Amino acid sequence: MEALLLIKATLRIYFKSIKKTFEQSLHCWKYLLFHLLITLACLIASIFSRLIPGIVGGFILGIFLALAASCYLASIFATYSRERKSFKDLFFSGLSIFNPLLSVLFSLFIVHLLSNNAPSGLQLFIGLAVAIVFNPMPELVQLRPSGIMEMLSESLEFIRDNLVEWNLPYFLLIGVIYLLEPITARSLFYFFATINPVDLIQLFLLNLSSVSFFSPLTLISLVIFYLLFVFRLNLFYALSSTTHRKRIYSERNL
Repeated sequence: MEALLLIKATLRIYFKSIKKTFEQSLHCWKYLLFHLLITLACLIASIFSRLIPGIVGGFILGIFLALAASCYLASIFATYSRERKSFKDLFFSGLSIFNPLLSVLFSLFIVHLLSNNAPSGLQLFIGLAVAIVFNPMPELVQLRPSGIMEMLSESLEFIRDNLVEWNLPYFLLIGVIYLLEPITARSLFYFFATINPVDLIQLFLLNLSSVSFFSPLTLISLVIFYLLFVFRLNLFYALSSTTHRKRIYSERNL
């Protein structure tokens, strides 16, 4: 009986998070233009970094991508909060979470560096472990930015309590894709299982900047990513602000 109540409560959280996501995104749809500007800036930074030889060019691009990701997450939080900010204000909001995000990226870089010489099987395991443990980091950077150890501890606690509820929507989505295109679904499953969302944002912005602007692919990709990260923030807040016992109790008393 309690398991059934927990399932019903979790589904209710999903539906509420989806509803809020669409309402918030429609309220702040102009932030998509801000995202388009970010991808344009990433394109310019990518071209500029190629003109600088060696590690320096790569370092400059890496710092810029971290800043771009910070600004992107700032716009997601503004959408979640239903705040209509100017693009200038969004940029300064991004600067305010730049250091916490940079500490996350640096930690990921160190892990990747240490695992480079490991056997392929161990590398896969480490990639999976990092993708799971660091998965809620974008949401923690937005809601409760702090030192890397504090955020890592909170991330571990959240994953321990909500591993199934947090990941189930993505498995369901991949399952639907699998019915339509099995090969694509397998690739997506491997990709999302071994890459952290913080890295994913940077890869998305950098790769999207190489696509023709105002093309259907660019605009559709921006919308999908926008909805995905607003949904993640809604779901994270809903799950982290309650427990299994509280969800069961609330469902029983509806």
